[in-house]
Amino acid sequence: MRVGTMIGSRFRLDKELGSGSWGQTFKARDLITGADVAVKIQHRRSFDTTQSFESSRADFEAEGKNLVQLRGVRGVPEWVCEGDIGEIPGEKRRYIAMELCAGGSLEGYIEVGKATLTCVAASVAGQLSEILAEIHRKGLVHRDVKPENILIEPDGEVRLLDVGLACRVGELPPSASGTEGYSGPEQFRKDEPTRFANDVFALGCVLFDMLVQVLPYDGNARTAKPGDPQFPPGTLDGVHPVLKELGLAMISPNAADRPTADAVLRALGPVLPAPGSLRPAKVRPPDVTRWYRKGPGVTADTH
Repeated sequence: MRVGTMIGSRFRLDKELGSGSWGQTFKARDLITGADVAVKIQHRRSFDTTQSFESSRADFEAEGKNLVQLRGVRGVPEWVCEGDIGEIPGEKRRYIAMELCAGGSLEGYIEVGKATLTCVAASVAGQLSEILAEIHRKGLVHRDVKPENILIEPDGEVRLLDVGLACRVGELPPSASGTEGYSGPEQFRKDEPTRFANDVFALGCVLFDMLVQVLPYDGNARTAKPGDPQFPPGTLDGVHPVLKELGLAMISPNAADRPTADAVLRALGPVLPAPGSLRPAKVRPPDVTRWYRKGPGVTADTH
């Protein structure tokens, strides 16, 4: 799909934002409201089997259904045309228009070779735990928490994208799958129902990715079991004790031993920036600590 193309006689594609196995995402102009939006478009069928192509279409349907259920959850983009999954005329390709997030990915924010500051890592994990706690209260499990699905807005607010893989807790997912490096062992087991603990494991992996740029279990937790070494000796020596203890609990191979998203947020309390506090030294933009420093009724110092 090319920049300048009109989609559904409403959306003009202005810039490609990304592409993956699922399709392409564009920044687009909504010609009805005049607002900039994100339009996600299914790939054109090429060598796909009919089953594979229809499965991809079903993923778009699932994302729309999940966006409706998560409406109002802070940090999850809103669906622009609720109830309407568009189709490219004559191609049977699906598209969906969503709120445009202006930020860059956490994947791009993490500096290669540099440990993320404790206050920054805690602020990102804190915001994500808030978002996941709300998603879990809606009865859903995200199932794909990873840096490329996490955006940081210019004002430091964290957003969580791609809810197409989300399932109701306790349900069997369409397939036993996960993202290598960020999914717990139970996600790769056949006939394993979804658990809120799936997201907590992934959040723990994101936390350590920020702090030491090393993923637990050598980046593959498929066969991880209690007693297996989570990291090579010495890897976590410089990590703040609160984050180290919490993070190790979050990546337990036994899902039942992991804390809830709400418990993660409570445990982060001692290392989160205090409301009204000044911007920590060496924090680069976007300043994710601002979310906690501004607090209710507080105007955070951004200098």
